[in-house]
Amino acid sequence: LPILHKLSDINYEGSINLFFGVRNSTEMFYAEEIRKIGTILKNFVCKVYFSQPQQDETFPYNAGRITLAISDTSKFDNHAHYYLCGHPAMVDECE
Repeated sequence: LPILHKLSDINYEGSINLFFGVRNSTEMFYAEEIRKIGTILKNFVCKVYFSQPQQDETFPYNAGRITLAISDTSKFDNHAHYYLCGHPAMVDECE
């Protein structure tokens, strides 16, 4: 979140993609703050992934782990900056 706030403060105009992974909607945190940042930064996209979605999930999400979403590295810009944050096992797997 501090990085997103800084990008907002400096009116960053490049693309910003946040891949946010949790087990399900009951584990979502900072959702309202992330939504507010999305209204300020027009170039911001947040993609939420639930690794263990519940039957009655109503939150807009993608099913599965983030590692599956980023497995096709051909889609990534070699000149862009990437930041990983989360459980050490997930970070290791994403690297």
